[in-house]
Amino acid sequence: MKQHRKKHRALAVVAAITTASVVLVGCSVEPLESPSTDHRRLQDEPISISINSGSMEQMVLGEIYHQVLRAHGRSSSLAVATKPDEQNQINRLRELDANFVIGCTGNLLGNLNPTTAKEMRDEVGIVNMNTYEQIELSHEVYTEFVGSLPGDFMTIDPSPAVGCQGAPSDILSQNIVPVFYKGLFDRGEINALNTITRILTTDELQRLVDRARRVGSASDVVAAWLGSKAEEQEEKKDTESSE
Repeated sequence: MKQHRKKHRALAVVAAITTASVVLVGCSVEPLESPSTDHRRLQDEPISISINSGSMEQMVLGEIYHQVLRAHGRSSSLAVATKPDEQNQINRLRELDANFVIGCTGNLLGNLNPTTAKEMRDEVGIVNMNTYEQIELSHEVYTEFVGSLPGDFMTIDPSPAVGCQGAPSDILSQNIVPVFYKGLFDRGEINALNTITRILTTDELQRLVDRARRVGSASDVVAAWLGSKAEEQEEKKDTESSE
């Protein structure tokens, strides 16, 4: 009973961050169907979030989106990729192994458009960039990545958080982004995904990864972080209303 109350509160605080009601749902894995032009049908499909088994960063990010979607009443599960040939997130989408993946802009660009990624890496490799130029590069990498997405895939605004250290395209900007099928989410769910993506920082992501390694549970660590974010938002609202 105590565990049930704890789970219910964890979902409630997630919804508080993204201003939506909480609905507890199951997360059983169902076979994915080919993308449909009927958006209402897609919006009823369960979400299968692909994560790489060898990456605690992926485990943490997967849990963040999983818990946010569940808090918004969407059936969601984590699909763990264990084989080397399953590690390319875009291929996982193409092969219908999942309908939601999480990656980094530079790395995803390298998967989608290796020629452009190489050209950008070669250019960046000979330039010492200041902060403004780094911001510009981040925008350019994101723009090229979005332009390289297949027509039935989409993403949202990139996170200020960067990850994927050690990736082949590591020299490029590596802002965290999810990629999923068009029409999979309604406007409220897109807003929720945008909100949680934008509030995550590089330092917070690293702390979550380190803590998850120590305690051995990405799920519990993410739930606690989401709860703290909800409390921060409530305190901010209280301060603004009293001014």
